[in-house]
Amino acid sequence: GIFGFYEDIVDTNIGATQGWASVKHRLSHGIKLETLSIPLELAASRFSGGGRNLMERLREYRHCAMWIQACWAEAQGSIGVGPGGKPAVRYTVTRGDLERFRIGMRLVAEMHFAAGAKSIYTGIHGFPWQIGPDEIHLLDEAPLDPRAYIAVMSHLFGGAVMGDEPKHSVCDGKGRVHQVPNIVVADAAVMPSNIGVNPQHTIMGLATYFAQEALARA
Repeated sequence: GIFGFYEDIVDTNIGATQGWASVKHRLSHGIKLETLSIPLELAASRFSGGGRNLMERLREYRHCAMWIQACWAEAQGSIGVGPGGKPAVRYTVTRGDLERFRIGMRLVAEMHFAAGAKSIYTGIHGFPWQIGPDEIHLLDEAPLDPRAYIAVMSHLFGGAVMGDEPKHSVCDGKGRVHQVPNIVVADAAVMPSNIGVNPQHTIMGLATYFAQEALARA
């Protein structure tokens, strides 16, 4: 995500968390653009620096807006046993994902300046605290290293995928766990791949279908 800094007061912490989004670039680049409100304490963790320097930067908090790009990732993760015997997800961002990161960051930056931002903060390691519209080209050469970005991985899919063969899946097409009777999985875990959008409606649809099938078998 990128912070845009404006002359007018924005108060990004007031109003809808995700009040606007665009899927124009979803099929062409695998990118969704959206607004995202961010409270002061999280902004403080995002703005680099500390002490007096950080306090000076936080003076601009009421004048900033956070817009983000959500990447339709191609990377595939795995689930194994982690510390204490708990499940652990391992996930490595691909070069293709990072190239989409870079495109998405450029699009968000262009939107900020088109909306009247005087400067932006990218949060990319090695970049200046703020850059102006004449420096937007720097994003075209942003590093292809996941460690350079502040990113959030959300909406995990496929932790208990459905399929016909128990050897390659956890559930069948009705969410029933193979070889374990009366257990039905009804969330994004059953989806065999990343669908590239918020899965809320898909989960609701699957859960309704699985519930109807379970009632029919009762």
